[in-house]
Formats: sequence, C-alpha cells, structure tokens
Amino acid sequence: RRVVQSSDPHVTAFHDLLEERSVSPDFQWNDVVKSCVDDRRWAALPSVKQKKAAFGEWAAATRRVQEEERQRKSRGAREALQALLRECMASGKLRPHMRYSEAEKYLAGDARFDGMSREQRAHCFEDFMYEEERLARERKRELAKANMEALREEFERDSSVNVESQWRQVGQRYQERSELFRAMPREDALRVFEEVIRRKEDREAERRALSKEEEKRKARKARAAFRELLEDKYRCDEFDFTVRFKDFLPKMEKDRAYTDLLGLPGSTPRDLYYDYVNDLEDAFRKRRKRFESYMVDFSFPFEVNTTVHEFEAELDRIVDKEFHKEFADFIRTFKNFERRELYEQLKIKAEYREKERARKQQRREAALVDLLTDPALGVSTSDDWDSAKEKLKSHRAYDHWEDEQAKQAVFEAFKAGKLPATPSSTSSASSAGAKRKREEGEASSEEDQAKKRSRK
Repeated sequence: RRVVQSSDPHVTAFHDLLEERSVSPDFQWNDVVKSCVDDRRWAALPSVKQKKAAFGEWAAATRRVQEEERQRKSRGAREALQALLRECMASGKLRPHMRYSEAEKYLAGDARFDGMSREQRAHCFEDFMYEEERLARERKRELAKANMEALREEFERDSSVNVESQWRQVGQRYQERSELFRAMPREDALRVFEEVIRRKEDREAERRALSKEEEKRKARKARAAFRELLEDKYRCDEFDFTVRFKDFLPKMEKDRAYTDLLGLPGSTPRDLYYDYVNDLEDAFRKRRKRFESYMVDFSFPFEVNTTVHEFEAELDRIVDKEFHKEFADFIRTFKNFERRELYEQLKIKAEYREKERARKQQRREAALVDLLTDPALGVSTSDDWDSAKEKLKSHRAYDHWEDEQAKQAVFEAFKAGKLPATPSSTSSASSAGAKRKREEGEASSEEDQAKKRSRK
C-alpha cells in the first residue's frame, strides 16, 4: 500500500521509485540523487524543485506511518506486559507496593517482559502498580461506603437508637452483638451514628412542627366556633357588653364550643369574650355619638332630672309618630338594654355638664365678689346697682358675665353683708402682699447698689 496517494501519475511513479530503492525519509538530498538517478522514473518530474517537493511529501508521510507502527508495537508490548503483571499479581508473585527491582526476578525470562527495554519495562511496571493501588483504594472506599450504609440501616431500624441515645452506650452494645460494627473503623461507625441521630432529630423536629401547626389549626377552628357561639348568644339577648365573664360563664360552660377551646394554645375563652365585648362596646360608643348628633339636630329633650321612663317614652313617641323617619329608624336599631345603657351614659354626661356649669357660675361669682370688695374701685354698700355698674363695667369679670340678674343678686348680697370671704379674694390679697414685698425688696436693692457706686 502506497504511503502517499496522489492523483498525478508522475508523482506516484516518483514515490514508487523511492520505495523500491529503499530510500530513507532521513536521507539528505544528495543521498536520494545517488540512489535513484539511474532509473528512468527519475525523469518523471522534470525539475529539481518538483522532485524535492515530492520527496518532502513522501518523507513526511513515511515518518508518520513509521511512528504509527512504532506506537502500535509499543502499545501491544505494553498490553502484553500488563497482562503478565496481572497474572503475577493474581498468583501472588507480585504484591502491592513492591519495587521494580524486586519484581524483576519473577518476570525475567518471559517473552512479554523481555520484549521491551529496561526503561520501558520500569515505566510500565510503575504505571501498573500505581493503577492497582488506586483501584485498591477505590475498592476500599466502596467497601467502607457499603458497610456504613448497612450500619446506617441497622441504626435506623433499631428503636433503641433515638435522639436521646449516647454514643458510648450504643457503641458498647453494638460491639458485643454486631459483626459489621466490629469490622468497621470506629471513626466511620461514629460518623454513621451522628448522621442517623441528626436525621432522627430533623424528623422529630419536623414532626413537632407539624403537630404544633395542627394544634394551632385546631385552636383557630375552636376560637372561630366560640366566636360564633358568642354571636348566637348575643343575638338571643343572653348577655350584653356590661355583663362580666364570670356571670355569663354558667350559660355556656357545658357548650362544646367552650369545652373544646379549653387547654388549647392562644387566646382563652375569657380573652375572646372580652375581645368580643370590647368590640360591642366600641360599636355602641360610635352609635351613641351618632345619637347625640341626632339629639342636637332634632332638639331631643334631655336634662339632668330626666327619668329613664321619660327617656323611653320620648324614644317610643319618635318611633311611633315618625316625626323624623331617619331618627326613628336609627332608634329601632337599639335593643332594650342598649336603650338603658344609652340613658345612663347620657345622664352621666348631663350631670357632668351641670357640675361644670355650677363650677363656672361659682368662679364668676367669686370674681365679681373680688371686684366688689376691692377698695380701689370704691364700691360701697350705700351704692345702688346702677352706680355700682358704672364702676364695674370696665372690668373683665363683670363684662364676661352676661347674666344681669345673677350679677345683681351678688351685688344685693354684698350690700346685705352676706358675702363670705372667698378663696380667690384671699389668694388675691396674699398675691398683692407678695407683690408689694417683691417691689419693696427690689427698691431697697437698687438703693444699696446706688450707695455702693457713690462710695466708689
């Protein structure tokens, strides 16, 4: 088979000439000429340049073929030697970690060993032993992995190995009863034990989390059922937001919605009850404010001395007659106990307003008494009301009190000598005395400073 396949017959003839004359690809050009010049095929290529180019192409291809053949033979010899080494390793002649110089005496004389140079045999031996050691380590790892997996399965099946187990006790127990455990390194067994315990801890934590979530879900459903129970009881007028939990408890303590909630995490029945009552109270407070705005808009009569019967009668009158339909419809939304509670809160506010009015009246009277008893104004018991007004009208305590009859009544009491000393007048006198003392002190201080400057 030709080394170079060419479509040019002249080049092919020249290549055939080189092969027939046993020309080496390492020949110099002069050697090629001497070997082939007497052949007629030498003239197949007319120029020297063409001949050199054809020789160069043929030489490169020949070297490539020769190198491939050399590698093939070397590979075959290497494979044969490796087969010999495997046979010797299987028979026990060779051992792991054996040196080449020691193994050579067992291999010499075999054609597969002698067919390679010493250097090639040494390299092949080292490569073989390295690969054998790697495979041995790999087999050892696989065996250790399989043993650890088998021990892991034993630990998983053993119910006595749990999250509370201690390695010292488990190791002692398995050392006595498990051949697999005894064959394993203690470090590997400990690592397996720790992995199994972590897995069981994770599963236990997951179980507790699921149980806790289930308990929360159950508690949410129980709280929702209890709220529905409260709504039903409230619609049936069995309690209102003024009823305390301990007073209402006998009406529901045997109900399943109440008993199912006991002992569950989260809000207790008492907490839920007062949450519901607070919501009712907030809603009632808003409705009361709206009712008060209607009272102003429609002049609803309510005084401190208004009784609950009068209040109820006025509400019924508005509802029956429907003088103000919007107000009447709103009144119908109030339950009986809400009407009573509305009356009580309105009465408290009315009493507060009355007390505030009385206190304000008392302060006005006290302020006017202070004016009447002030010597600077010169009001005396011999004055009549008209002359007294002239002296008082420029003062705020008189001008800001619009009730003329009340002011005159205070003046008449002043003339009759029936006015007691008021706290405001006493405090005013003491304030005036203190003011005079401060002024006298400031004046004496200024005089002392002036004397000091004159001495200087």
